Amino acid sequence: MSSAALVFWLQIAAIAGCGLTGFALYRTHLYTRYRWFFWYFLFRVFDNIAATCFIQFMGVKSTQYFYLWVIVTPTCWIFYVAVVLELYRLILAKHPGLYTLGQWGMYLGMTVSVAFSLITLLPRISSTLPARSQRMYQILAVDRGVNFGLAVFLLLTVFCLTFLYPVPLSRNVKLHAVLYTLFFLGGSLGSLLHTFFNLRYADSIDTAFLAFSSVCTFMWFFLLTPKGEEVHVRLPKLGPEYEARLLEQIESLNTTLMKVSRSEARTTSVR
Repeated sequence: MSSAALVFWLQIAAIAGCGLTGFALYRTHLYTRYRWFFWYFLFRVFDNIAATCFIQFMGVKSTQYFYLWVIVTPTCWIFYVAVVLELYRLILAKHPGLYTLGQWGMYLGMTVSVAFSLITLLPRISSTLPARSQRMYQILAVDRGVNFGLAVFLLLTVFCLTFLYPVPLSRNVKLHAVLYTLFFLGGSLGSLLHTFFNLRYADSIDTAFLAFSSVCTFMWFFLLTPKGEEVHVRLPKLGPEYEARLLEQIESLNTTLMKVSRSEARTTSVR
């Protein structure tokens, strides 16, 4: 099979995976719980259809396809942040104070990650490069920073909830967190390879990431189920006393953060 045919069928698989997952979320009414995730898949259906048409009729190196990529990529960043915040809110549904703290931590981490990515890429963006290549490098740098920042944030979240604080979560939320972490790690790796190899292997890297994202999409389709919303509390090996103590610490920290946020809100209103 030629590389062009492989990309075409991977695009078809991506369209099918996004469409089926969106339909499954709607049919099972899970879209009411994962709203941003649902709208993201609908967006990717139209995005993949447009990308497939542009590639087939105009070529992957065409100006039209480049401008489509310039528009779609930053739009995906908005969806990424919204979906992660939605997931994080589901994880800490009973702890809004911790959610607010984590939200600002995510913004700070993403800002640092994007800034570091841009700084490390600046030496490659010389004035001798064509304007189109310069813009491509800049978008790739931000894309790498966004994906890596969100991946690290989710990794830390999963680590804390798995090994430090036993917050009861549904199977769907756990699955969502793990798959999205892998998805962001794959995206940041793809952007890193793009810049490291000076776009010489861009087509191969894009094909590999397309295959990887399609696999993730079908895993969401097959594994996200209404039954997966059930929360099963599993006691840790250290016993129920240890779990109760940790949950009490979480609740205490959450209460403190809520008091601080309310105090700041009152101070702002007085001013």
